[in-house]
Amino acid sequence: MNKVLSVITMCLLVWICCGGDNEAPVIEITNPVDGSFVSGTVNITADATDENEVDSVQFYIDDTLRSTSTAEPYTYSWVTTSLENNSSHTIYARAYDAAENESISDTISVIVVIEGILKWRYSTGNAVYSSPAIGADGTIYVGSDDTYLYAINPDGIFKWSYQTGSYVRSSPAIGAEGTIYDVS
Repeated sequence: MNKVLSVITMCLLVWICCGGDNEAPVIEITNPVDGSFVSGTVNITADATDENEVDSVQFYIDDTLRSTSTAEPYTYSWVTTSLENNSSHTIYARAYDAAENESISDTISVIVVIEGILKWRYSTGNAVYSSPAIGADGTIYVGSDDTYLYAINPDGIFKWSYQTGSYVRSSPAIGAEGTIYDVS
């Protein structure tokens, strides 16, 4: 009987000391914040805590596992440059402790904004020192040192030009009735 009690006591001590962790870790995405606009390389960070020790943190984007981090700080660098402009994405993280308890952070949503996308290019016959003016129909007006005032369609296609006789270094102005004014 003493042996049975000793074995039971030993099992209880082992269970209490080594295996009694039933508490899941606590995890929260700290960057980026929900609803934010992101671009370039985004450092996704999470805070994870546990009564004993956090074993790993997994980062998910659009329900796809992207990275597992096993040491603090828990981070993942997400490159967004190949994604579609104004696309919406969800991010969440899972934390595990040594006893394989698991918790999931709240899901956040972000919108990817691709900055600096060159849509088109138009070359004048010389340097451009003026700022463009944009008409109500989207036409872009700009002067050049080649002595021309240019009208360019919103898609970058030449619309018309007007030779002024001298450098055009001032920015064009558009009157309320649509007249284009330029000081050469």
